[in-house]
Amino acid sequence: MIVLKKTAYSESSLIVSGITAESGRVDLLFKGGRKISAGKTPMVDLFRELNVDAADVDKGLRPAYSAELSTSFDGISDIYANYLAACEISEFVLRNSQPGVPCPGVYDVLREVFARLANGPLDAPAATMVKLVYLEEHGLLHTPEDPGKSRILQWVLDSARKGGYGFPRMSESYLKRFCEWIDATCVSSGLA
Repeated sequence: MIVLKKTAYSESSLIVSGITAESGRVDLLFKGGRKISAGKTPMVDLFRELNVDAADVDKGLRPAYSAELSTSFDGISDIYANYLAACEISEFVLRNSQPGVPCPGVYDVLREVFARLANGPLDAPAATMVKLVYLEEHGLLHTPEDPGKSRILQWVLDSARKGGYGFPRMSESYLKRFCEWIDATCVSSGLA
């Protein structure tokens, strides 16, 4: 699970929302998740990938029994612009993902983009890459009939899946139009 949101619940517990490849959005209750032991920071935190053991319930909030840190993307908070990008991405994914709907492509691109954001500035538009993979994975991405435009779209999509590595060089105006097209496609598809 990649943690995308945490909310204080009672004096010592947390409600944690995130995403898994197999189950889509998950909302978990970590009892005692806010406690900090001597000299240790809490394991359950934003932009961390956790291996979680939780109750298997059909609906609603699932109690979590244990969590183990798999990957930390804590470096995201070192650069304010990267932190804002990660928050924008998290909001988009949580608003548009459903419990029980697998999303392996979105999960993988989140891991790649968060890893890149944790290590410094990103030379590609992070939120656009996640949205592009989301649209493609959910069958909402229109493929242009023009073979040249179709190849470029595939190139950008392949780059997005790798967290922006190999992202094609675009003029600033073309990149802006491309990002606007992805945002418009999200809006026309009913995504927030």
